[in-house]
Amino acid sequence: EGGGQVGDYGEIIAPNGRVVVEDTQTVAERLIAHRGRVVEGRIAVGDTVTARVDAQHREDTMRNHTGTHLLHAALRKLLGTHVRQSGSLVAPDHLRFDFTHPEPLTEEQIAEVQRLVNDKVRQDLPVEARQTSYDQAMSEGVLAFFGEKYGEEVRVVEVNSVAPRFSAELCGGTHCRRTGEIGELIIAPPAAAKTAIATHSQEICTVSSGRKC
Repeated sequence: EGGGQVGDYGEIIAPNGRVVVEDTQTVAERLIAHRGRVVEGRIAVGDTVTARVDAQHREDTMRNHTGTHLLHAALRKLLGTHVRQSGSLVAPDHLRFDFTHPEPLTEEQIAEVQRLVNDKVRQDLPVEARQTSYDQAMSEGVLAFFGEKYGEEVRVVEVNSVAPRFSAELCGGTHCRRTGEIGELIIAPPAAAKTAIATHSQEICTVSSGRKC
């Protein structure tokens, strides 16, 4: 779990037991904690185990994470570059995207954002990740987020890296290989997408591939 993206689900199989993993958390650099329930037998220190990721859960989450990048880019292109991500939730069945903007979005603006995002989905653009230095990424205009701590080397996720590039952000999450894998993105419910709060931060809730939010 990190950057708004929920952790993996899955299971850990031991010689004499099985654990259902319901969350994963980074507790230190390169150290991931698996949180779950023992559902069969027992598991002991020193056991040799096999970890299995719930592939469908991960793939659905990947699609929605790439969807947040498309949504962020669409909002900035249609509303202005003052729009910044202020938070998000990326789950397998939906995503929530929080962003800064001084006034509520109109129904027409919401429809236009949705149209642009789905245009990019239909274009089946490549999604690529690469490592580079933080300074190099900033010189290329890659988006970083206030409050996040970055090292000297960072990971850049780009949608259509060749000109005209649609999106480029610093990101450590999992993503699709192409935008066509996302499926149709639907902004719902409209009320949540156009309601501003006191901090001038707004949220958009979306679902992909016809799932319900």
